[in-house]
Amino acid sequence: MDLFLKNIKSQTYALNGWDFISAFANIPFTFYFKNPGQSDFMSSSLLRASFLRTLQEFPILAGHLVVRDSRGYIVVDKNNLNMPEYTESQSCIDYKFVEAGNFSWDALPHPVSTVNAAPSKGANAQIKLVNVNVVRLRNNSGVALFVNMPHYVVDGYGYAVFVRRWAEVCMWMHGNTYETELPLREYVFDRAVVRDAMPTDMLPLDDACSHMYGGSSTIGHLLAWMSPETRGDVLVTGTKLMPADGHIFHVSRNTINELRSRVEQTGLAHRVSDNDVLAAMVSQSVAQGVHAKSRTRRIFSSLMRSLTRPLLGRNDFLSLIIVDARPRLDKLVRMAPAKYVGGCITGVPVINSTQTLIAAASSDKQFSAITSSVRAVVDSVSDKYMSGIDYALNRDPACFAHSLALSITTPEKVIITNQSRFGLYECDFGFGAPKWITPMATFLTNFASVLPVGPNHDGYHVYLSVENFTRMKMRIFIPSIVLAMVCAIASCSARVVQYPSHIRVKRNSYIVQLHPHAHARCVHGHPDISVSHHFDGMFHGVAVSVGDSVHPSQIANIEGVKAVWPNRVFSLQYLNGTTNGSGEYLHQATGVLQAHTELGLNGAGVKIGIIDTGVDYTHPDLGACWKTDGCPWQYGGNYASDSRSPDDPPMDCVGHGTHVSGIIASRGDRVKGVAPQATLGMYRVFTCSSESADTNDANVIAAMEAAFRDGHDIISMSLGSATAWEEDPVAVLASKFVDAGVVMVVANGNSGASGLLTASTPAVGRGVISVGSVDNWNITSARAIFTTHTGQQSVLILPSSALTSPFVIANDTLVVAPTDKAGSALACTDITDDLSGKVALIQRGECSFSDKALNAQNAGAVAVIIYNNVDGMIDMAFDNNVTIPGAFISMHDGRMVAKSVQNGRTLVRALKSDLITVASPSGGQMSAFSSLGPTAELGLVPLISAPGGNIFSTYPQSMGSYTSLSGTSMATPYVAGAVALLKQARPGITASHIRELFVTTARPIADPSTGLVSNPYSSGGGLINIYDAVRARARINPPLLSINNTRREQPGLINDYIRPINAYWEIHTVAVQNTDSAKPMRISLEHIAANSLTMFDKNGTLSQQLLTNQTMPTWPANTNAVPANTLPQVLGIRGNTFVLPSRSTNITVFIAPPLGLPESERWFYGGFINLKLTWDGETTASSHVVPYAGFNGDMRKLSVLGSAPVGPPFLADSELAPIEDVSELTISADTDVYLAVALDLPTRIFAATMVDATNTTRGYLTLGYNEYVGRTLLDEAPYYVIPVNRTVFHDPQMTNSSELDAGSYHVHLKVLRPFGDPARESDFQIWDSDTFNLED
Repeated sequence: MDLFLKNIKSQTYALNGWDFISAFANIPFTFYFKNPGQSDFMSSSLLRASFLRTLQEFPILAGHLVVRDSRGYIVVDKNNLNMPEYTESQSCIDYKFVEAGNFSWDALPHPVSTVNAAPSKGANAQIKLVNVNVVRLRNNSGVALFVNMPHYVVDGYGYAVFVRRWAEVCMWMHGNTYETELPLREYVFDRAVVRDAMPTDMLPLDDACSHMYGGSSTIGHLLAWMSPETRGDVLVTGTKLMPADGHIFHVSRNTINELRSRVEQTGLAHRVSDNDVLAAMVSQSVAQGVHAKSRTRRIFSSLMRSLTRPLLGRNDFLSLIIVDARPRLDKLVRMAPAKYVGGCITGVPVINSTQTLIAAASSDKQFSAITSSVRAVVDSVSDKYMSGIDYALNRDPACFAHSLALSITTPEKVIITNQSRFGLYECDFGFGAPKWITPMATFLTNFASVLPVGPNHDGYHVYLSVENFTRMKMRIFIPSIVLAMVCAIASCSARVVQYPSHIRVKRNSYIVQLHPHAHARCVHGHPDISVSHHFDGMFHGVAVSVGDSVHPSQIANIEGVKAVWPNRVFSLQYLNGTTNGSGEYLHQATGVLQAHTELGLNGAGVKIGIIDTGVDYTHPDLGACWKTDGCPWQYGGNYASDSRSPDDPPMDCVGHGTHVSGIIASRGDRVKGVAPQATLGMYRVFTCSSESADTNDANVIAAMEAAFRDGHDIISMSLGSATAWEEDPVAVLASKFVDAGVVMVVANGNSGASGLLTASTPAVGRGVISVGSVDNWNITSARAIFTTHTGQQSVLILPSSALTSPFVIANDTLVVAPTDKAGSALACTDITDDLSGKVALIQRGECSFSDKALNAQNAGAVAVIIYNNVDGMIDMAFDNNVTIPGAFISMHDGRMVAKSVQNGRTLVRALKSDLITVASPSGGQMSAFSSLGPTAELGLVPLISAPGGNIFSTYPQSMGSYTSLSGTSMATPYVAGAVALLKQARPGITASHIRELFVTTARPIADPSTGLVSNPYSSGGGLINIYDAVRARARINPPLLSINNTRREQPGLINDYIRPINAYWEIHTVAVQNTDSAKPMRISLEHIAANSLTMFDKNGTLSQQLLTNQTMPTWPANTNAVPANTLPQVLGIRGNTFVLPSRSTNITVFIAPPLGLPESERWFYGGFINLKLTWDGETTASSHVVPYAGFNGDMRKLSVLGSAPVGPPFLADSELAPIEDVSELTISADTDVYLAVALDLPTRIFAATMVDATNTTRGYLTLGYNEYVGRTLLDEAPYYVIPVNRTVFHDPQMTNSSELDAGSYHVHLKVLRPFGDPARESDFQIWDSDTFNLED
């Protein structure tokens, strides 16, 4: 180092246009060396010393990149050097693993590269001109040497000269006794030699070249105006929006020779090079992928072209061939070109017809034409041609940026460079040549680089970066083995996810996602981390347990880690139900009975995986067998935390899984399953030891992966966690399964009492069939006998679902209607009456069931009966601190008993075996507990509904053999069984087609209270009808419409339907396909208006109806009270209503929300487009529905923070009681203070920070930063709770903390509004607390 500093001189190198042609890119390669067994293999001291020695010959690499007056310079200041970045690190990856993984990117150690794809700021906020990272592989098994140089200082040739010289110096130092001095070699860095080598006369550039180097564009001017550092940052950021797939392929020498021979035999070209053939191959392959891109990408491409002056015609394709000017300049050749290492390359355009390129995949003649066009253009590049480019480059300093802009904004192109001749595999540092060399991914899509091959290979490697690799149909590049897969451009840094306080997680347990092909051995090697699960399927990663001192950020920093989540706890989606045996009526209402009897369907040949609590496989209705011949249970295992091995039989100890199994496939007389002959797998994930039936992400992911490996057609999951977002690992994995063809059927949740936006994950996952619940038509349950002054009355009761003991009163017991100390009969405060030995009769309302029961219990009551304040029956649940029996009765029966109590002595008794059957007043309607949509971004969930309220099914024999349960847990297996019937009838049907048919053939569910039908955010398409789905002769796409961008303007195109100016409206197009191959079809369009729903009263506060009765306000309360044209409206405005056999038509519809509803009340509206389809010669029409739903207003303007009386945010004490005067608050180490936040809507970003007296943000509160946060649930966790103390974190990952000094502070909270941009501060809603004091 001292010698280097002594010899270096201050000097300035003026850059020219050639340096800037590719200056937007780095030249980054990683060289992999295998240690043959030497202890001093490529030692640190040797590599560093030889690097500094080589740097003496390349002093320009210690310079600063400077731009003055639009001209570039490299300034070497002896007193202020910009020294190269040189780092070393140790990897836990062994060379053997890298080699076994075929050197694929994800088998390599991470991180190897220390730079971005474009030159950007380094450690001293400047662009480093050399970056080196020496990664030592495990057990000294090898070295990964990363070397990067920006194109500002060298081109590919100059890069190779430097690395080869470093290797040469290192080899000399390794084997030399230093008796002789290694002479310094001189290299030329003065760019003037290129100008001097140019001939004085020049050829005029052709149109394409003139356009590239003499054109002008808005983007080009903007890029040229930026500093090199800013330009690099912009390019790197932009690549995250348009990531590319990068792959390396081997093209053998035999392949090249064969293609050259074919080209020459056509007579179109007599002399072609390897490079010509490779360029033609790449051009043909990329053109195929560009041609196949989606309509959205074509629109984007048109937009990009509009920002530049188009280079290509509509059907043209550009191949930009990178050529080296050195051998074409005679003066430079005579000047010893090996000494000049500056920029000396340019791109020459070859334009072909896209159709010609596509045809080249199957035509030798067309392929030859492309090859010859490449050869012709390359032959035309003479010294005079180069002189013309040189003139253009140096005339306009911004010229380079215009060509860059064209490269970025011209999607119909490929850039091709050849780096195979640079001798990179000759870089022997004294320990053998590299075994493998790989580039880092470029930020450009449609970029190809021809690379040399390593030892024992012939031909070439070709690195290809494309936007959509899967759409390419390659002539040669379909390889038998992909030799390397380069990481996509998007950042590979690990992401640490946190969950808000109400989400239960397993303490010190995390789900860790690894990069594809990365190995878990690095995680295993951490001393304080224990791996409990390995996931090697669609989800690649591990589950870990850690010590108290391990922060998740430490896990994220382990090599190969992509993301880290807390190990979340899941709950089952069910309640105790009543005893009911009306199975045939259920099946008749859903079309299952007709599918069984008329169509002969039973699910045979279809495989269903069930992830649940296990199954009593000895139950006679479920086969009484496990994995024997002829047994329905052929798959499954035990993935619960208390299991010794996944191979253990999954015996059910909870009951839920056995109940679910019976709904799907019971073969008995008492319970008739939907698909009784399906092949089944049970994957137990819930433990027996827990006080409540819970599992966690790790168990669920392991079970999902096992079910996928077993090849199930359908996976049924009756579990979830309310969030409304689809970003967690289970939801992501479910969507991956859907992409792979598996039908995922998942319970939408049981949080309906909290209102809208309560859907669970993974039900909200993309492509998943989310299921809502419909109440059974009959209720068979326990009865109570009331003795009144007029005689005896039998009343149906629903025992509390939270109690294990039945509601049994063996002897006549006195019933009383107590009052509380507030004088109310609702018992929401302490009851003043002595209820010892009595049964309390209390009306529903104002407070929770548990509060009422606990007050009665504290007053001495032996039991409590609560009666409804609206029509219908619901499943009532108590908290664990309620120990007396409880029962729920209808409003009608409750009023009758209350009147009897008022008029005289009333007694009650209830026997365990005493049952009564009555028609359910809510039969066929949506269950009150069923969670509602939409998703956080107005996606329509649930997708479909099925019977789930009071469903009679199998139960473990040790627990009674049969019972009734309620929940979306019960509706989900019903749909899973229906999928099996549909797949049996149509074996080749896809998952997306099944979703479409279930939605469009469903039947909207009536709501007698309003005279309309239930909102699609409640029911999805409606009640499933499998019979109609199987027999459907039409396809509807899209099957549902989520209205999330309502326009506010005068429609103007509907003559007979004019609403006021500024009305909201939307136009959608629905494709209708006639799949009948023989008969034409006619379409008539009708509209079915649905209820509108809200959670708010007119004053903008949370609805009292929701708070007290757990039901939402609906509009209209009575359809007779409002004009019909104020309901949601759908009109067909365009489309052919006559469709020929096997043909399609598009129907354009105009959708308008209800008229006159105040936006302040936040109404969610919806309905159904009813397509009545009639085939020629038939009189009966088939009804297909397209549900639609949206928000009556602009979601982006809504308040996310909670409304009164639950919100807004407040500071609270340890009991969550609001602190009245925050200005008097002093927080010390002994003070527990919390920020309590209710959210009316989900939010993408939730950030709570501490701000000091100078209004400076000091850091995040503990748990103060979360992403993808669901709304708070009134019936479960009304607040997110965040500790407020002196500890703050300085990053969202919560990795860097400190303690605040004593002083005055306040809490600053911001949450992102729906559809908001995180980069726009105005899209956040802000709340600030009053100022308080912190003390030591």
